[in-house]
Amino acid sequence: MKIVSFFLLFFIVNPVMAALSIDEVIYQFNKKKSTFTPDKVDQMIESGAIKIKKPEPPKVPYLKPMFPVHYDQLSVGFVKKRKIKTPITRSICLIGNDKFSIAWIKRYKKILTKNGVTCFYVSGTERGYLRLKKLMKPIVLSPVPIVDIIHRYNIKNYPVLISGKFLEQGRLK
Repeated sequence: MKIVSFFLLFFIVNPVMAALSIDEVIYQFNKKKSTFTPDKVDQMIESGAIKIKKPEPPKVPYLKPMFPVHYDQLSVGFVKKRKIKTPITRSICLIGNDKFSIAWIKRYKKILTKNGVTCFYVSGTERGYLRLKKLMKPIVLSPVPIVDIIHRYNIKNYPVLISGKFLEQGRLK
């Protein structure tokens, strides 16, 4: 089977690909096929003889289905620093739209930004998410499902930072 696939790929597809890469473009006008060079096509686009319609972006409210965000397994509270069994390569934090989380973000924003931490929104409404996202710029904040992370690292409270080999919160004064 591998020999047949190689044969088809090398002897059939390669010549076809080479034929398609010829410096000509074929268009169909008035049910006739005409051949134009790329330069001619560019001239026709510039003169308005050919109009290219740009696709419109989809009109989908991306945030609406995700809100409100709430995880029964999580609550606002203190987190004791501990070593984790499954290290991660990129630091992440879990954050909500409560006074404790907002104070935590304000205190650690420079450190989170410097280390390129991505934060996940774990509790609140769309309005709260948008307000927190504005406060956190340039830190990335995403309202994505994180049940797997909660279970893998046995997280009960937030805000929390998971970095390298540790799960921690730091101390708020």
